Amino acid sequence: MRRIAIIGCGGSGKTTVGRRIAALVDAPLTHLDAVYYDADWNPLPPEEFAAIQEKLVAEPQWVIDGNFASTLHIRLANADTVIFLDIPRSCVCGAFSSAACATAAASTPNRGCTTASTGASSATSSATDARCGPKSAPSSPSTLPTPASSP
Repeated sequence: MRRIAIIGCGGSGKTTVGRRIAALVDAPLTHLDAVYYDADWNPLPPEEFAAIQEKLVAEPQWVIDGNFASTLHIRLANADTVIFLDIPRSCVCGAFSSAACATAAASTPNRGCTTASTGASSATSSATDARCGPKSAPSSPSTLPTPASSP
């Protein structure tokens, strides 16, 4: 596990898993959203985005999280490990709301989301917590299973 691609739908935990695995295997971590979008959420031209990924995957060790189907072939062709997070929609919706809120609050400090919710949103959030476990994950990468040694 030296070149790891992490894919999954929005809110599935790619960033969280990526951070933990990168720490566990001592590899540099790249979040494709941070590469693709500038500070004003403008996307890179497709050719530039692909060229950056070609450079990233040429390195001997990396963890890259993100989808971007247009360049998935670059990561898959160079990864020795692919992690696909196939999370139930009910779990993803709660995580996505939290992640979107945190991203909005960080990128637009004067217009951040509130954490209070009412009505159906509140019920969905509570149900999500019951089915998907606690909203906050353990802070230590040591809680991940240790990868088996290669022969």
